This record gives sequence, structure tokens and C-alpha cells, in this order.
Amino acid sequence: MKALFISTLFPCPPDTGGKLRTFNLLKETSRCGEVHLLTFYSRRKESVTTAPELSLRCQVHLVPMEGRLNQLATAAFGDRPLSIAKYRSVKMAERIHRLQSKHGFDLVYFDHLHVAQYRECVAPGIKTVLDEHNVESIVLARAAEYSWGPKRWVLESQAKKMRAYEAQVTKRFDLVTTVSEVDRRALGSLSPEARIQVVPNGVDTEFFSIEAPREAEWDLVFTGSMDWLPNEDAIFYFANQILPRIMARAPLTKLLVVGRNPSPKLLKLGRRLPVHFTGAVPDVREYVRRSKVFVVPLRIGGGTRLKILEALAMGSAVISTSLGCEGLDTVDGEHLLVADDPEEFACKTVDLIRNPELRRALGSAGRNLVVDRYTWSCCADRLFRALDEVFDSGKR
Repeated sequence: MKALFISTLFPCPPDTGGKLRTFNLLKETSRCGEVHLLTFYSRRKESVTTAPELSLRCQVHLVPMEGRLNQLATAAFGDRPLSIAKYRSVKMAERIHRLQSKHGFDLVYFDHLHVAQYRECVAPGIKTVLDEHNVESIVLARAAEYSWGPKRWVLESQAKKMRAYEAQVTKRFDLVTTVSEVDRRALGSLSPEARIQVVPNGVDTEFFSIEAPREAEWDLVFTGSMDWLPNEDAIFYFANQILPRIMARAPLTKLLVVGRNPSPKLLKLGRRLPVHFTGAVPDVREYVRRSKVFVVPLRIGGGTRLKILEALAMGSAVISTSLGCEGLDTVDGEHLLVADDPEEFACKTVDLIRNPELRRALGSAGRNLVVDRYTWSCCADRLFRALDEVFDSGKR
């Protein structure tokens, strides 16, 4: 099989949820044939040379990301969502045509909805797959719920445009994949004609592993890119509504936030609360291992959270909102704890801080779950089975 992956960003280093999924599915797919990656770059072309593991597995082709203020301004008053218009590029379309002519692909894999607009560039007879990392209209709608003023109006408008766009574009593909059954049902309600299969997110269970217990330096830890709105909202929500309730019961509790680019507004939290921000770190595992409880107070987002899979793989005790663990086959009280009310979240968090036996039990069950169901090889097998069905249906 010859496959072309078209993505929004070069997936190295794999330091965000989206890049992790792209990176690992590329690695797994490259074992089955010749794979080419076509993606935008925005800063440094030399990043390809610093990712030998990927460049040895697939051929990499780059297209410059260009600023398109006029196009975005037009989109603001048109039917296409702003985040889709951002990735419209004549150079990308031209490169797709050239690569098809040269390599004769059997499959074109569109990684993220934002590049689905290039479906029109694919020659007849080539199978097409769209990987919806998130149902994007849901992410926008949830963000609007926790916004105010003009920002809320903009997000609601964009969510409406995105729903219409997703409904229209997804039915053009031979296969659409989502990361969970929750997303599959949501997308299916928007686009009943689309052929949708679940290919879950995964985790490297050898890299994220259980090690000998270490002395905990932190009570609570959160990981994630802090320039991503759902993560930023989660920390503001936790710091303002949950942490004070925790401190009323356990006054010495400290929260460690591990992730790049915290905003000045976020950093100000550390002046009045025991919240410490690390910024970008080379390896999140050391911080997670030296913390008692892994918190996921998310209120916004879609898809599934790789941060939870990583924490469970390390045997960490996790407490999450329902949305935070949405789409994962976790059971409240068995693999992690779930709480949506700030008071309940605080009470359960304090229980975890004070109960090492409960932390160990949750950590062990969580580790077993991800080893059984969420390794990247298991996820790739789901993708390959779905692709087999697509190619077999084309032969009938």
C-alpha cells in the first residue's frame, strides 16, 4: 500500500495530543507499506532533521504556512469557519497533485478536519480517510458556554459554521475515524451518510510505565499545553473554584502545572495560590511520578485526553471531570475518580491525597486498562481493520 498523510503540523516533537496521535499512527502505518507525510511548517524546516525516527519511516514533504489575513477576513463573513480558512493554500493543493502523479497512491489520509478541504485534489479511484481528532463543532460550542461578551458571540457563530461544514464535508470520504464512540455518535448525527469507525487514542506503555515509588514533592499535578484554551480554562476553574475548597481541608496542598506557554494571566495565580508553573519541560514523567494525584478538571474540549492515558499508564491516581475522561472505557471508582461539582471534586481529591491505598488500587487498575486496550498497536489494528473493509468494499 502507498499512502499519503496530509496533516496540519509536522508532528515532531510529539508534544501535544494531536501530534502524538499523528506521530504514532504514522509509525504504525509505515510498517505496512510506503508512506509519505505532507504537512505545513510555520517556523523551522530543520525540524525534520531532528526527527530521524519519523523521517526514516516515511518520506516528508513540507509546504510553508502563510499568513492569510484577507482570506480570514473574508471567511469571517462567509460560510467557512475561520480555523478551516486558515489552512487554505494554493501551494498545498499544487503539491498534492504533483505527489499523486509521481507516486500513484492507493490511499490519502487526511489528518484533522482542517485539511479535509483538499479532498477535492484527490484523483478518482484513490481511497480517502478523514481522521477527526475532535468533533470540532463540539469543541467550539463548549468553549462558547464558558465565555462572555463578544468572545462568546464569535465562538457560537463559529460553532454554527463548523457544524454545517462538518456535516457537508465528512460524507465525501470513504472512511471517517473518530477517537471514541461518543464522538462517532455525535458526528453521525451531523452526517448520517458518512461511514464512521472508532480508532481510539493510545499511549506508549513502555515509555509511560510504572516505576518504584518515589517521595511525593507535590500533592497535585496537571499536564498539558497551556496555550490550548481547554487546558487554560481547566486551571482557572480549578484554582478559583476547587483548590480553595481543598485547602480548607488540607491547607498545605500544592498544585504543579506542567506545560508550555502559560499566559501572564495564568502566572498571576501563583501570587495568591500555591500553584506553580513549570513551562515547557523535556519529560513530564518525572513531575507526574513525584505527585500524589493527577487532576483533570476539564470543562471544554472534545475527543479523548491522552494526558489521562499517560497518567494511567504510569499508575497514577487520577481524578477527572466527566468531560475530561469522556470517550474512554474507564469506570468511576475502579480506574479513576470522577467529579463535576467543585465541592465533590475537592472532597474526592482530599480523600486521594490522604489515602495511599486507594491511590495504589486506582493506579494498578488504570495501568491494566491501558495495557489491555490503549496501546498504539491496538489502536493501529483498529485502523487497519477499518481500512480493509474500505478496500474490500471497493472490490465488490
